[in-house]
Amino acid sequence: MTEAQLLAQVEALADQHNVIFMHNPDSRRTHGLRGFPDVVLCGSEFACAELKAIGGTLTQGQVEWKYRIISSGVAWYLWTPREYESGEIERVMSALAPHPSRVPA
Repeated sequence: MTEAQLLAQVEALADQHNVIFMHNPDSRRTHGLRGFPDVVLCGSEFACAELKAIGGTLTQGQVEWKYRIISSGVAWYLWTPREYESGEIERVMSALAPHPSRVPA
């Protein structure tokens, strides 16, 4: 599974669980510290995820963002096809799903 295929699966799971999804296609084109996470999620809580194909590694900027995000109290995940296939991403999306009474109509 490529990173693009993983991204499509993550987006589908976010939609399925009514979790707001935003993809940052390429942080190298942004100003400031490069390496911002690929995906930002918002449901009952806020979370960020970096997506990697099997064998992919974090850049120094991604590591810096990881520790800053975690130290601010926000969940940060590294997702590969393994996490998708094991059901881990599905479990996270289910946990992030907003309570139905709190979703605006």
